[in-house]
Amino acid sequence: MPATKIIFLDFDGPLCNHRVTAATGSMEAFDQYAIAVLRKVCDLSGAKIVCTSTRAPLYEGGRKDIVAQWFADAGMGAEYLHPDWSCRYDNTKGGRREHIARWLTEHPDCSIRDTVTIDDNFVDVPNLVQVNRYDGLMSGHFMQIMTAFVLDPQHLYKDIVRQI
Repeated sequence: MPATKIIFLDFDGPLCNHRVTAATGSMEAFDQYAIAVLRKVCDLSGAKIVCTSTRAPLYEGGRKDIVAQWFADAGMGAEYLHPDWSCRYDNTKGGRREHIARWLTEHPDCSIRDTVTIDDNFVDVPNLVQVNRYDGLMSGHFMQIMTAFVLDPQHLYKDIVRQI
């Protein structure tokens, strides 16, 4: 049985970026284009999302309902989240790399080879897709993610551009 594909996702930068903040006046608004790219990646690859963001609900009680509502408001359902949806960020126990490693240790059905980390900061992990905090997750990142998941992005790329 193939390992579950996982996207370790930071919110600030990839989904909540400066471009959308400037347009909406809200630092909480998810970029609809980034959401469309993320949804398409998940639909085509079967990947599930594990949040690595430092946003308060993620580390203050692990409120999946709040995060699921953020995704629902952006047009992505909670079904895209992995059942164990958060790395439980804790600044006293290392950085994102350590949190991702700990999460993977707790999930032997998931292999580091079948993961992608999407972040606007450098994280020393395989398959990092580093976005800039101004523009967030874009169609070029789609190619990187699909290649990391060993899926042929060339024939899929035309479809995603038409649908977004």
